Amino acid sequence: MPHLDCSDDDDSDIYVVQDGKADKLNALVNIVSYTLASREPLLSIIKKQKFKVVIVDECHYLKSGESQRTKKLCPLITNADRAILLSGTASPSRPIELYTQFKSISSSKGLKKVDYGMRYCDLKQNGFGSDYSGASHLSELNLLLSTVMIRRLKSDVLSDLPPKKRSAVYIQADANQLNEIKQLKSKSGDGSKYIAAVRNSNTAEIYKTTGIAKLNSIKKYVKDMLRDGHKFLIFAHHTHVLDGIEEVVRKCKKEYIRIDGSTPKDERLERTNHFRTTPECLVAILSITAAGTGLTFTPCSTILFAELHWTPGILAQAEDRCHRIGQTSFVDIRYLLAKGTADDTIWPMIKSKLDVVGQALDDDLQQGKKQFGSGTMSSSVFLAGQTTLQFEKKTESEQSEDTVESEGELDFSILDVNKTTPTVEDVSVSTSTTKVETTKSSGKKRSSPSPSAGTKKRRKTDKDITQKNTLLSYFAAKK
Repeated sequence: MPHLDCSDDDDSDIYVVQDGKADKLNALVNIVSYTLASREPLLSIIKKQKFKVVIVDECHYLKSGESQRTKKLCPLITNADRAILLSGTASPSRPIELYTQFKSISSSKGLKKVDYGMRYCDLKQNGFGSDYSGASHLSELNLLLSTVMIRRLKSDVLSDLPPKKRSAVYIQADANQLNEIKQLKSKSGDGSKYIAAVRNSNTAEIYKTTGIAKLNSIKKYVKDMLRDGHKFLIFAHHTHVLDGIEEVVRKCKKEYIRIDGSTPKDERLERTNHFRTTPECLVAILSITAAGTGLTFTPCSTILFAELHWTPGILAQAEDRCHRIGQTSFVDIRYLLAKGTADDTIWPMIKSKLDVVGQALDDDLQQGKKQFGSGTMSSSVFLAGQTTLQFEKKTESEQSEDTVESEGELDFSILDVNKTTPTVEDVSVSTSTTKVETTKSSGKKRSSPSPSAGTKKRRKTDKDITQKNTLLSYFAAKK
């Protein structure tokens, strides 16, 4: 749209709504945040305008059908003549997160949540009600989504972008804290269940205690990194872990920045620019949730994760703070893990969730393994503060499981890792982070270009096409 006037005047071509006091939206293009759009009186004004085109950026913010934001904004999308939903992580972890987005733009308005849940979420009843956290018939869901979704890999649109390389670094946890975690786990029942029930107080305590148990080794690892003199980011979740990292950087008398939930939004970009442009500023201490989106830290190419997050989409977004346009080196991503902690459960769970999302969005059952390696944790331990590593001897078949080769990407074998970075489990991955563009058009069908020749994806057969047409007929009958 060339020659458009952009100002604070709502009669201009582009009007950016700065607060909820706007009494009309007369511009050709009106830009408003999720927060303001879901509040009165602006919500009523938007409804009266009946905009013919609605563009929703970062549409995964509408993944929860129970949130007030989703309940208020999805009808605006449904009532528009045309709607475009944009996201790099349309489904951060499970199929149910796609339901509200799909329904708001699909012609299948009669698709009920319970029907979707039974078919694609392995819906079950438990002591708390309906459990939609599962996954089923994912290849079929992939066919259904292809009727409204255009999905492009980052490697398709940014072919010159270097790959990511993820590594798992095993550090020693404090023995006393490990005993405390063991006791908390025993109170929480089966280990595979405690991390999923975030509402359980024991779960939150296990997650917090894991950070405490790893902190001394994290500080030693950071101290070793500072000796190299290279810039790096380090992400953590809990304040006490961020504080501990900041303490060791200060003691080493190195310049750094810190961005967490308490950092004013207008200062975050300023601190980010200082880190990028100041050679002496070596470390960016970042909160996973507060600094994991919306900021760019290139040309820095080394990222440490002191703590995990159980949503793989959040980790992927944090990784992409360096894996962006302008990056010229491969991005070295290291996850600091400790055995006997919550990492035992969260790390394999991340891979499992990526498998589910990968099959639903890309018909790719191995996405978790491709991006994070095999699901088991090695018994090898990094001796924090020392230059020696203990490696578990692996058979040739086991090594092939831990290293994923991707045509055209950098390949780091186990031996290569020993020479280049202090890591134990390593996997080289393709640039698979994606941008999803989902469209709805009134009365017009829009075809999607064929995948590029380099994309390894199962080609849809005549049987697939027939199945998709059957699904469309079924949901059309439900209207």
